[in-house]
Amino acid sequence: MVNGDVRRMKLMYSLMCSLPGAVIVNLGEEIGLGEDLSLWDREAARTPMQWTPGRNGGFSAARRTHLYRPVVNRGRFRAGVVNVQAQQDDPNSLLHFVRRALHVCRDTPALAGGDWAFLDAGHPGVLAQLSQDGTNGQSVLALHNLTEQTLTVHLPDVAGRRALLGSGHAVQGSDLTLDPYGSVWLGDEEDHA
Repeated sequence: MVNGDVRRMKLMYSLMCSLPGAVIVNLGEEIGLGEDLSLWDREAARTPMQWTPGRNGGFSAARRTHLYRPVVNRGRFRAGVVNVQAQQDDPNSLLHFVRRALHVCRDTPALAGGDWAFLDAGHPGVLAQLSQDGTNGQSVLALHNLTEQTLTVHLPDVAGRRALLGSGHAVQGSDLTLDPYGSVWLGDEEDHA
């Protein structure tokens, strides 16, 4: 859907995990596993998990012809390129980002079930939302750049906050710069998520 663009995938997870509702992660989405469009109908999205760059993506030692569904073995989503093993040791990988997003969302009351509202970020390409926990007053400011351009916005609410999660961002005082498709979740300074 986003042509394997990891920046857009991280943005998608940042949005899903910071907005209210249940987060659903289908098998392989956390590593950016693509579809094999040569397969019939929904089979294209039901390929085996790619654990390693090795034979059958580490899913099975069986011959390829004995697999119920084949592993993606060509194109930019092939097992030699997109697999769990390659992303486990890379702190900038999609897998690490998704894990962190899910953990922060679960462990941060303002995100896990707080009240929220959209804010005016001063640019139509930046989606800003403030989530607050009514019990302890904790808040999280999430900002998302929905464009292909680097954007800088001035928000007084940014100053004094710390990044809980981010991809492609820089904070300087009350100014926040987001790379194309970048995002950041800013928590209260005393948060320990």
